[in-house]
Amino acid sequence: MSVKESGARVHEIRSGSLRQQTPAPLLVTQKGQLPYLPVPLAQRATPQGATRLHSLPISDWHTLNSNNNLRGTDLFRHLNLSAKSATCSQDVILFLTLRTVGTDGFLSDTAGKKEVVSFVCDGSQRLRIGCKDVADLAVAMKTDFCVSLSDGMPLYNSVNERVLQRRANRNEKLQKSFIRCAQEGGVNGVVIAVQGGDCPSTRRRVAEGAARAATLCNAAAFAIEGLYAGESAETRFKCVEAVTRAVHGTGLPVLLLGGSGAPWEVLRAVAAGVDIVESDYPFEAAENGLALQLTSAKRPLAIRERQNTLCTEPIARDCGCACCKGGAVSVGYLRHLLEVREMSGVSLLAAHNLWQFLCWFHALREAVDHQRLDSFAARFATRPY
Repeated sequence: MSVKESGARVHEIRSGSLRQQTPAPLLVTQKGQLPYLPVPLAQRATPQGATRLHSLPISDWHTLNSNNNLRGTDLFRHLNLSAKSATCSQDVILFLTLRTVGTDGFLSDTAGKKEVVSFVCDGSQRLRIGCKDVADLAVAMKTDFCVSLSDGMPLYNSVNERVLQRRANRNEKLQKSFIRCAQEGGVNGVVIAVQGGDCPSTRRRVAEGAARAATLCNAAAFAIEGLYAGESAETRFKCVEAVTRAVHGTGLPVLLLGGSGAPWEVLRAVAAGVDIVESDYPFEAAENGLALQLTSAKRPLAIRERQNTLCTEPIARDCGCACCKGGAVSVGYLRHLLEVREMSGVSLLAAHNLWQFLCWFHALREAVDHQRLDSFAARFATRPY
């Protein structure tokens, strides 16, 4: 993979006294907590001085029972949860995002003059969320950043120019409505979402409008949404490049939401000008019994393989995670825990993977800063990474 003439850069995202250099991962959470990682273990899985970025999907806060008619802050009060208390850490920057379940795009709806978006919750029922609901929820949950409400553009509509233009116009209305609600409600860190299907020219037009809106509302960042819905990787990153070029003049960070965040995918996104990539890669790998070895540029180690049964070595002696440090847990013992389906096995593996992933991003930032991204990326260009 060549990343010459790339748009890669070292940037920074900050909230109050917290700051994190980018490129950086936006870790997908479940109700504020990282998958498989209790809070104390998550803290031990974070290198000293690092600030984690957490994504809080709105759909996670729904009980998947649309009959309760919960909306906005009522949803937050019903679950009696706080994002800040759920993470139990001061070194976390929180992003509130909208997620769909069981559909490849948002389903538009208009109730009177109120702009709302509805999405599938359990295959048949839909949860309706308006701009004010999202703004109220962001304030109630005390998140650091909030991604604006947007209308998705499913791929089967991308061939229809009239439909694309109509949805682009609707997104512009949603942006204005959300910005107004955010300003009235005192929402921190507005992140403007950019949609556009798999059409780079439409993405560019929407992004140009988002750049203009950002100057009016003092936005904090842009978020590229609506990809990873069946388009090819080449088409996807053409769309990403169209957006990053359109908003480059604002100097604001760009997020890419929706993907798995595998290393080869991160490198393509960073080369295209993305600063923050949403990812659940460390936890998905742990669930599949894979131990990452990114710091040594080795392929993931399949812990469940039979030859690891009597292995007394840690996954990586140079790793500082709670699993490897001082040879605390051997590969053979990890295999035993996974084989008997002991939950601590996946938790220890997730802690190791998160440490490796965050250290890899640190090395990636150094490579970008010293203009060595091309040689750095060559070691991780294949899909197994």
